[in-house]
Amino acid sequence: MRSLLLIPLVMVACKQDVTLSQVEAQLSLPSPLIDLSAAVGERVLFTVPLEHLRGETAEILEINVVNIQGTAFSYVGETGLSLSADESLDLRFEYAPTEAGFDIGAIFIGTNARGGNFDITARGRAAVPQVEVFPSAIDFGPVAVGEPRSVQIRVDNLGIDPIDITATTTDSRFGVVGAQPLTVAAGSFVTVPVSYTPIDSTTVSAVLDLSIGSESLAAVQLRANDCTHGDPTLYDEDADGFTGCRGDCDDSNPLINPSALELANGIDDCDGTADEGTTSFDDDGDGYCEAMLSCTDGALIGDCNDGQAEMNPGAVEVDDNGLDDDCDGTVDLGASDDDGDGAAPPLDCDDSNPAIGPGAPEVLDGVDNNCDGSIDEGTAVYDDDGDGYCETAPCENGAIPGDCDDTNAGTSPSAPELPDWVDNNCDGAIDEGTVNEDADGDGFSTAGGDCNDADPLVNPALGNCP
Repeated sequence: MRSLLLIPLVMVACKQDVTLSQVEAQLSLPSPLIDLSAAVGERVLFTVPLEHLRGETAEILEINVVNIQGTAFSYVGETGLSLSADESLDLRFEYAPTEAGFDIGAIFIGTNARGGNFDITARGRAAVPQVEVFPSAIDFGPVAVGEPRSVQIRVDNLGIDPIDITATTTDSRFGVVGAQPLTVAAGSFVTVPVSYTPIDSTTVSAVLDLSIGSESLAAVQLRANDCTHGDPTLYDEDADGFTGCRGDCDDSNPLINPSALELANGIDDCDGTADEGTTSFDDDGDGYCEAMLSCTDGALIGDCNDGQAEMNPGAVEVDDNGLDDDCDGTVDLGASDDDGDGAAPPLDCDDSNPAIGPGAPEVLDGVDNNCDGSIDEGTAVYDDDGDGYCETAPCENGAIPGDCDDTNAGTSPSAPELPDWVDNNCDGAIDEGTVNEDADGDGFSTAGGDCNDADPLVNPALGNCP
């Protein structure tokens, strides 16, 4: 009987020898507790590392996440994983809070290893990010094709946690320069360059959205080439008191604007006509100008009085009217015209000077050049619009110098500033103190929707204007 009993014992012993050679897998987990913090809307990835200590390959049979408080924890890794001898494996999880507060999750990992079931507690703290963005609106001003412009905004993190911000725009012509996301440490700030690359000169507006994950933090209004609604100081490029959308036909030259004096140079002073009132223009419409060489408007040369259409080289001489009607140098077939300007006294108030006579252009010299009884009218020293101001000293007739538009009686140093995109009071600024001015520098004027233009933290972009 003993010998018979020995057989199964030997068999058992052999079976035990085989089992001992196949060592069971043993896994290790560094910590059963995970603490995290994040901003509401932020997506924080974290890993649970498993380490294979010894034995055969271990299989991950189960990974469960139970949200005990909140719904912020989830597993985002692969399934059907295994772990070979002496390997380590990082299981990927996510903490994505949608509201402020504390979150608790229980993570269960089941394996076929010896003692290979693990329970982990994940704790999270979520806070609403506190940021300030300045400015809340950007006006790029006039931007030409091929000349992109960049403006910086500042983002301050007032919270207790670092945040990662993503910036996107609603129009591809605007863009954020540099890599994203932008990490802003707690209590710190970053500057964000925002660029505009135009494809044409049309008015464009867009929104720059700053967000953390799925949560929007702030919206910055963007616009360019919007002269009508934009900052007047940006669109008056030559600082002459006129913007391009309010009459300045050459905003790169301060000498060309609606109030500039017209010169015989082929350049329009922004009234639609070049050289009117000069010797190069046919002012009386008789087909002739006074110029010796050529007329700007295509008229013929040789007019001796461009203030009277009846006087020109093609007219018939009229006797006894004191004028050289046909501009041949003879007045009334023999009347005295000592200076040869085409007029005889008493029409000619100075018959010794050919630059003085009826129809002569008035120039700034203290003399009544055109014999109309007024001196220097139409020049910088004369108050042409009758508002008591001329352009430069010394003024005629007791006027005061300083008028920036002597064709408009509503524009002078004593005039009130109006919201009309014109420098009404001639102080070099446009629309200051009116609803068009952005007094607090936040990118919005009262006319543009700012309900408190004394506080840069109150405006439509921040959502605190009704």
